[in-house]
Amino acid sequence: MPTRRVVLDIPHGGKKNPSEEIKSELHPDITKGDLMREADLYSTGFYFDQQDVSSVNKIMMDQLRAIVDVNRDLDNFTGNGIVKTRTSRGKQIYKSPLGLSRRQRAALIEGYAKPYMGKLQRAVEKRETGLVMLCHTMDPIAPAILSGAGTKRPLITLANGGDELGNPEPDKPYQLPRDLMEQVRAEIESRIGELDLNRVIYNGKIVSFNKPYSGRKSIDRIGPNRLQGRKAFMMEVNKSLVMDFETLNVTHSANIGRIREIIGSVIENVLKKI
Repeated sequence: MPTRRVVLDIPHGGKKNPSEEIKSELHPDITKGDLMREADLYSTGFYFDQQDVSSVNKIMMDQLRAIVDVNRDLDNFTGNGIVKTRTSRGKQIYKSPLGLSRRQRAALIEGYAKPYMGKLQRAVEKRETGLVMLCHTMDPIAPAILSGAGTKRPLITLANGGDELGNPEPDKPYQLPRDLMEQVRAEIESRIGELDLNRVIYNGKIVSFNKPYSGRKSIDRIGPNRLQGRKAFMMEVNKSLVMDFETLNVTHSANIGRIREIIGSVIENVLKKI
């Protein structure tokens, strides 16, 4: 029977087209590819398709991340906030450099962000929940608007909000402890030979801790009080393990199933320890 002990937070897996009203506001230079490139394409194949996780605990946003990013605070209206004005590559999304109107932003938050966060929070609050896994993919090379632009990234980033050794912050007991971070890394590294790494872009490192993303804000947005008595961590999978991040085409279809199996094993083994 699928477990209800783990909740999967999949905020960027959606590919739903924006409404006609939002489409009419898009900058003429923004293409469908620009919007799709912001999403965690193909990640549903190894996150949402986890058969051993209860379907009610797989929380996934259907709308495109470029339109509404539910991995941001509800009041974050910066260029890379909940309703963005620019893509991760710096392209202006809407005709106005200020983005959408206050009314349009509010409609997206009320229609998508708040329902998503409510569903996620209710799942986390269930008595049987022991583990919360934040599920993401990352560009193989840091985008232009982020620090370290142009640098290659590892195959997998594990993030608990702590430091690059995997140590959690001392006042946040819900961050996955270092010994379990090390266990997950060892498991992934022992199985990396199962993946096709031909033409995969990375910095030579298989697994990194909390770099390039620490996951701190993503974890804390769920609410520290809700996470008490539970453990949480984030996983970022290098997109080039499964796709060409320029053309968006699948390049390593077999890796999707193999990554799904590795993640399933990670979830199972972490649940045994918490």
